[in-house]
Formats: sequence, structure tokens, C-alpha cells
Amino acid sequence: MMVQDIIDGIKNKDIKSLARAISWIEKEREEGIELIRNIYPYQKEETHIIGITGFAGVGKSTLSSRIIEKYRSMGKTVGVVAIDPSSPFTGGALLGDRLRLGSLSLGSSMWTDPGVFYRSVSNRGRMGGLSRMTGDIITIMSVFGFDKIIIETVGAGQSEVDVIKVADTSVVVLMPGMGDRVQFAKAGILEIADIFVVNKSDLVGAERVRQFLEEMLNFTDYRKGERRDGTSEEWKIPIVMTIGEYNNLKGIDELVQKIDEHFDYLVSTGRLNEVRKKRAKSEIETLVSDIVVSLCYKNHSVDLDEFAKKVSNKKIDQYTAAEKIIKKTMTENDIVNLNTSYYL
Repeated sequence: MMVQDIIDGIKNKDIKSLARAISWIEKEREEGIELIRNIYPYQKEETHIIGITGFAGVGKSTLSSRIIEKYRSMGKTVGVVAIDPSSPFTGGALLGDRLRLGSLSLGSSMWTDPGVFYRSVSNRGRMGGLSRMTGDIITIMSVFGFDKIIIETVGAGQSEVDVIKVADTSVVVLMPGMGDRVQFAKAGILEIADIFVVNKSDLVGAERVRQFLEEMLNFTDYRKGERRDGTSEEWKIPIVMTIGEYNNLKGIDELVQKIDEHFDYLVSTGRLNEVRKKRAKSEIETLVSDIVVSLCYKNHSVDLDEFAKKVSNKKIDQYTAAEKIIKKTMTENDIVNLNTSYYL
């Protein structure tokens, strides 16, 4: 199928075209890059990108499912990108769409709902929890016209901060029994929150977690807007207590309300443009880094194993090795004939 056919299908909300386009991105096919080049200007400014992040085991998937259901009851369409840990053998997502969502929808009709599109993608071993392809998939879903795009990260502990690079609103999910205050304070994940959620709030210790977060917000600058774009406009970070289990639901309506209020805040203060500018900068930096690494691997005159052997034997240091590889790889011919699609 031609790239233009897929582009037309995405613009006309054809779900098969959407799925095909994402598959191109996942498989790193040249058609995927050509597609992104052509559809990038057609992204919807009103699409709200929501990041759900937190430590493993806090109930992010269940919470995401409840948020989806709430938005569908409001008539909103939702695209979901779930970042799964990658298989060490295939590089693919370990959990997969149907296993992951099917295990938490608890009989809901999300799989047959045309207003919900769910995709699990591999994080390709990235420690921050997000794969390089995440930004491209967000672009495709935005052009498709989803009202909300939810990014759920892999749950890798303190490295779960990359979500701030792609999301308009970052929701950090915690739960009781996660460790002492020192562990919390060291976790950079707390610094990215636009909204805190204490999930499984029926468990012992939930109130202590809430109190700690209140103290942290009261005695630090977390409430101020400088973290995002340097403005003095203030967003007061809310703490929402939730329970995601069907037989004891709590706080979902309040959470969705706070998520929407944060997006309204970004729009009304003009800060949404700054947030998305930072997303674009992050995507460019990642691509430049990946292209340089790919050049090194695809340049047959560079023997990476030999350099690794020299470093491990302490004949040279890793910085010298990296400099030599880059100088040997980035020849004038490479730069002149650079084709992004070839190196990704």
C-alpha cells in the first residue's frame, strides 16, 4: 500500500490505516519516516497528551483503564500507547495489547469500542521507559483525531521520568508501602508531576503518603511553574486519592477533572506551546543521537568489538574510544549523503 493511501486513511479516521502506519514505525521501515514527514503539519493542537507514570506495581494499567472508561462516557475518543519492557530476544513488547488490556478491562467493551485504540510498544531497552517511536506514534494518533492520547510507561522505578518529554500532563501514581521518605525524595519521578495520585488508597499507609506529598509541596517550589517554562504562573499540584477496583471505585471522576483542568490551564496561560516546544527539542536530540550511533554500527570500517576489547583491557579509555569512532565514522561523505531513513 502506498504511503499517500495510508495518510489519506488516517485523515479519514480509517483504523486499519492507523494500525498499518504504527506498524511501519515499530518496524522502522522507510515508509514510516516518509509518512511522518508528510503528516507532521496536520497534528491537532487540541489533542491532549496524558502521561501515566510511576513505580512498578502501583496499578497504572488499572487506573488507565478507568480513565479511558470515564472519557468514553464523556464522548471523548482515546488512543493509548502502553510502553512495555522489550523481550531480550526479539526486541518486541513482552505483554502485548490483548493480554494487557484484556486483563484489566474486567468485562468492559473497550476492545469493540471504535472510540478506543490501544497499542503496546516495546521500550527497546530504554531505561527512561519510553521508546524512540513513542513521539511518532503520538503524531499519527493526533492526526487521526483522538481527543485524548494516554502514554503509560513501563514502570522502571527512578528512571520513569521520560514521560515529561512527550506529555502535556504528567500523572505520577504512588501507593502505600513504597518505602521511606528518603526513597521518595531521591526518586526524580516526583519532580515531573502535574498531578499526584495515591492509588490503592484503601490500604494502610495511604494517608501517610498523602501527608508526605502535602509536606513536600508546601516546603518546596514544586507548586511553581518554573519547572516547565520559566513563567511565574502557578499550577497547584493536586493530590488525588483513588481506588481502581470495580467493586470499590474511588476518585476517578476527580482525577479526570484535574487532568482536564491542567490542560485548560496550559491552554489559557499559553504554556502549552512551551511544553510542546520542549517535546520537539527532545525528539530532535534523540534522533541526532540515534543517527550518530547507527552511523557507527553501519560503517563497516569501524570495529566496535575491537574498541570494546581495548577499553576492557584498559589500553584506552571509553572517551577516547568514542572520539575515535565518531571521527572515523562521520566522514565528509557520510554527511553529504546522509539519509535519515537509512540510519534508523
